[in-house]
Amino acid sequence: MSVETEIKEDSRKPVITVSGSVLNFSVLLILAGFMIYMYADITDTIENSVLLLRCISEGHIRDFYEYSVANSTTLYAANYSFFTYIIWALWNIPIFLSWKIYGANYLSSPPALMWGKLPLIFAAVIAVLLMNRIAAEIIKEKDGNGSEEYGPFAGKGPGFICIFAFFGSSAFLLSLVILTQIDIIALDLILLGVLFYITNREKMFIIAFALAMPFKTFALFVFLPLILLKEKNILKIVGKTLCIFILPLTEALLFGRSAIYRAALGSQARDAFRQLLGPNFPSGTCIFILVFVAVLVYCILAANRSRREIIYICFLVLGSFVTFVQITTYWVILMLPFLVIIIAAESRGRILYLLLEAVASFCFFMEEAISSVPLNEDGMLINRLLLRPLSGRSEAVYSYDSMIDMFTRYGIDQCYEAFFSIFMACMLLLLILTHPRIVDRAGEKLEIKNPVSAAAVLILRAVLFATVFWLPLHAYGAVDRLLFSNREYADQEYGIKIMDEDVHSVVQVFKILNDGTARKLKLRLKNNNSTRSDFSSLKISLYESGKEEPIAEKIIGCSLIPANSDTVISFRKTEFKKDTEYEIRIEGIEGVNTETAPVPEVYASSSIFSYYGQLYIDGESCGGELYFELGE
Repeated sequence: MSVETEIKEDSRKPVITVSGSVLNFSVLLILAGFMIYMYADITDTIENSVLLLRCISEGHIRDFYEYSVANSTTLYAANYSFFTYIIWALWNIPIFLSWKIYGANYLSSPPALMWGKLPLIFAAVIAVLLMNRIAAEIIKEKDGNGSEEYGPFAGKGPGFICIFAFFGSSAFLLSLVILTQIDIIALDLILLGVLFYITNREKMFIIAFALAMPFKTFALFVFLPLILLKEKNILKIVGKTLCIFILPLTEALLFGRSAIYRAALGSQARDAFRQLLGPNFPSGTCIFILVFVAVLVYCILAANRSRREIIYICFLVLGSFVTFVQITTYWVILMLPFLVIIIAAESRGRILYLLLEAVASFCFFMEEAISSVPLNEDGMLINRLLLRPLSGRSEAVYSYDSMIDMFTRYGIDQCYEAFFSIFMACMLLLLILTHPRIVDRAGEKLEIKNPVSAAAVLILRAVLFATVFWLPLHAYGAVDRLLFSNREYADQEYGIKIMDEDVHSVVQVFKILNDGTARKLKLRLKNNNSTRSDFSSLKISLYESGKEEPIAEKIIGCSLIPANSDTVISFRKTEFKKDTEYEIRIEGIEGVNTETAPVPEVYASSSIFSYYGQLYIDGESCGGELYFELGE
């Protein structure tokens, strides 16, 4: 054997294999998340499915939506399709029986709640099996077209890659594990329909999409291009499309007389329609509608396409939907399986696609955490299941009010546009680079051949995945050891303007009721007229009375104080004693442009809660005390 041949063969050996370890890590976090995270929506679904069973047992099934409004104890009464609740009702019969026989409070029971969301995990496994089957069909049709892969995926088949890419995606973690949404049920049916489509089983294809429509009307976005690819007769197109509306029409006949049903499902439809047609660009144009119409026209004109192209069309439609529509946070999972199928079926560019998907999903999470309702409205996100009983927490005080509160404290909220731009750039690259013709033309240029670089991409995915898992846990984490807080009991708030006329200092003297430790001081500041020309600042200090050296000290530029924020000053863990007097000092430091400088305020309460509390403004005693917290 020549030296050249020996080197060539050696270079084909897998130098680094990290995919198995990264996948195991991801699965462990998914299982941990299953036992920790419980979003409010799924508790509503569980409650309403049990109410459906109660309604059936009492013989009032056609009054289900009225019954839900009258009896639901969760945030929302039933506002999903009736068929959604049928699925969950069948699964939750054990919960219903525990309530019926023992009067069990299932909404406060972690085992009952985990049982109620367990179908989502089964559905995720089914989705991966369907992705693997579709990818195998594409590979079979290609007849091995594409280069053999070495490195982190050496010897791995499409099934492993589907599992790795889907379960290791931050988009999957966000949608299914953290926000525990039921969209995965519709996704299974859509994937089943696509599988029937590429294997030429048209009747089953239509049935699968007819079953998907009650769970997610967006299934229509996939159905229409696919039916237009095969069918060119207008009457047959209209007839087959109407077939997939059978269940929604049946439901409308059953419950159409109910004003509550019409209002509940109508509000859902209106919200989705507004988001769908809402412009994302200053021109007022909804890019997704343009893309979707162009795809429909292409499908009308085109003959049957290869399986690769069919899956790409699905990814193009749903990828454009996610990129160009201001979607609800958890809808991102709708496009993910089609990208995963492409990654599994195309060995060329696989590592590059995984890198772009990881960055896109992470940036999507960050911009949604800054801006969206779902990640900011549910303060009980981590306290419904096992975290609280296992940690032995009592009534806990949260570290932050919400995700956006946490990001605002550290200035990360200012990066919203950057996260959104990076997400959009990665998605556009994926939509372009995964096109079959570009894959064929680019060939090996798309590959990351260095096994060390490829392994680094997979490790980066694991790091971003872990960060998405940890951030909500940190934001909604609780601290039992709060030394003092008067925020919940404040009588009447008012703002003390600093650097207004002759006010230049505020001093809060206090003692605490019990010995303890703290390393954070939280105050509430306000600045309604922040400008870049303001060079004034506030100096905030925490002292033990009579000592010259402060326990903590921080200078904050007034132009950096938002309209209303909690400012946290961290310091080394310090022992506080109940018989010792302490002082919080806030001093204004004027800048060079005092005429136009805004006047910051610090919030105070008209009541006094701390032991021996005294508030001084420029050395003169006044009533009330500052809002403040001391804790871990």
